[in-house]
Amino acid sequence: MRSVVREKQAARQPVWRRIFQSIGFKIGLIMVASIVAFVAASGMISYGIAKRALEKKVVAAYGQTAQQTSQKLDFLYKTYDGLLLKMMVDEKLADSVTALADHASDSSAYAAIADDIDLLLQDYMYSDQSITSIELLRMDGTLIPTKSGLLKNRSYGEDAWFQSIVRQDGQSAWLGSNLPDNRNTNPTFSVGRVIRSAGQTGGYCVILIDVDLSAMGEQINGVEMGEGTVQVISPDGSVVYDKKVGGNGGPSQLTMPAELKEKTEGSYADSAGRQQIVFAQSAINGWQIAGYIPFADLYKETEDMFGAIAIVLATACAASIIIAALTARFIGRPLARMRDLMRQGAEGDLSVRTQAKAADEIGQLGASFDRMMSNIGALVEQTRMSAQEVLTTAHSLASASASTELAAKDVAAATADIAKGGEELALGAERGKELTDEAMRQTDDMMAASGQMSAAAEGVMEASERGTASMRKLREKTAHSEEVIHAVTEKAESLNAAAASIGKVLGLLNDIMKQTNILSLNAAIEASRAGSAGKGFMVVADEVRQLAERSRLSIEEIRGLTGTIEHGVAETAAMLSAAQPVFREQLAAVHEADELFRQTGGSMEAFRRQLHRVSTSAEVLEQIQHSLVEAMMNVSAISEQSLASSEEVASQSAEQLGISADLVALSERLQKLSNELQDSLNRFA
Repeated sequence: MRSVVREKQAARQPVWRRIFQSIGFKIGLIMVASIVAFVAASGMISYGIAKRALEKKVVAAYGQTAQQTSQKLDFLYKTYDGLLLKMMVDEKLADSVTALADHASDSSAYAAIADDIDLLLQDYMYSDQSITSIELLRMDGTLIPTKSGLLKNRSYGEDAWFQSIVRQDGQSAWLGSNLPDNRNTNPTFSVGRVIRSAGQTGGYCVILIDVDLSAMGEQINGVEMGEGTVQVISPDGSVVYDKKVGGNGGPSQLTMPAELKEKTEGSYADSAGRQQIVFAQSAINGWQIAGYIPFADLYKETEDMFGAIAIVLATACAASIIIAALTARFIGRPLARMRDLMRQGAEGDLSVRTQAKAADEIGQLGASFDRMMSNIGALVEQTRMSAQEVLTTAHSLASASASTELAAKDVAAATADIAKGGEELALGAERGKELTDEAMRQTDDMMAASGQMSAAAEGVMEASERGTASMRKLREKTAHSEEVIHAVTEKAESLNAAAASIGKVLGLLNDIMKQTNILSLNAAIEASRAGSAGKGFMVVADEVRQLAERSRLSIEEIRGLTGTIEHGVAETAAMLSAAQPVFREQLAAVHEADELFRQTGGSMEAFRRQLHRVSTSAEVLEQIQHSLVEAMMNVSAISEQSLASSEEVASQSAEQLGISADLVALSERLQKLSNELQDSLNRFA
């Protein structure tokens, strides 16, 4: 029932909702989603691989550029380092500087030597136009004033830059920014060295060369690294040269990873994650050439690839929609038709067929559906025939039950008559006893007073006549009771035969119920094979099985009642059979009493004619009276026993009447169930 309600609710839904809920739409949607997801995943994976490959390629290219630029700068650095070496081996310069120590600074000799030194230094300056000044200092940091120098005249022994030169112990020391107190306004970098004579361990002066940063810029400005800049960074972290600034850039903002600090070249991302840094370290002075490459430049060429991926994705989406539409058409429509046919079958039309001819799974499903509908039709027809047989059997059972009820009523009526006759018999026996007592009293009076014998004889004659009449009536009642008991016995045998017939009918009903149960099980199996399409038939099969189960319980109940009836009828028949000999004895006793009354009448007549035989007749009469008392007592006992048996028969008859009524009710119930089963099967007519 729930599935029928759901189908009706689905039929009332809007068209767009039914389309969204259809299997074809779902399959198409899954195909579209799968194709788009696959193409998108493939495109993104390819895009990621290409992006990483391009990144490596660009970084490697920029790293090579940085390395080449560093090599060009090394050539520049070697130029000035070689100039210092040349000045170190310049004996004339060494002699002139050494000679200054022997003269006072205000002497003419000192001035002459200073002029010679100026000429030498100017020659070195003019050898390279990038040299802005050459400073000459004593080992204690005192400046030796020259025309080529731009430092203020003071001692620089405590300055950090001077001490760094001294610590190099004859090796070149590179300074990345303008020195304090240097009058040169252009940005410069400097290289200094302690000058010592050959064979000496200590130096005699410090020479410092200031080089204009434009010399470094000439080597760097032609280097292109996308939209990023190029910097030269000293080991202490200060920017010696910045391409964008065109001079010193102050402290560097880069933080090199610890694992790269020992390497002379490499690349890494900055802390902000906005650009890639490539670097190459100079082998001359340890300065790094660092190139800043924005990630946008790295991935600029991948934008075209991303656009191509988007076009491919859009094309795949359109193609997948077309394929999904075709799939929905070739799968959804046959399934929708199959659904409509199943709905018609659930509503009772078992003649529907798909007439499928395709060899695919849907065609096989249609063929299976046709076979299932054929089998269900045959099963319903067989069940309808079984239901008709059950209905016919129910009618027969109802008729037999009605006959049994009528027979039980007849038995009850006969039993009531028997009881009434027994009661009258008891009353007659009591009255006969009273008459006998009266005869005995009269006999005693006759024996006591012979004078009153004649009058007593008359009374005895009258009493004898009344006794004879009573005995006649008692004989007639007894004979009638025997006939009633015989009729009741025959009715009981007939009722027992009817109960046996009911047992046979119940056996037939039980076989029909088993066959119906087997048919319902077969229907349930076929419905379960059909899956969701056979749910409606599963409900019908379940109802048939429940109806068969209720029929079985009703049959068991009727069989129990029928057994009770048979048992009661058997007991009634046994009791009636036992009562018949008693009634025969009672009838014989009545005949005997009647004969005694007749004999008494004859004796009284003879006594009246022959008074002389009074004594003898009185003794005979006394003996007869004693016998009559015993007979009356036997008649009374038999009457009481007959009355008790009649009451028991009446009770059994009432019980049998109730059982017959229950049997009729059960027959009507079975008939009702058969009609319900017939109505259920008529849905599939």
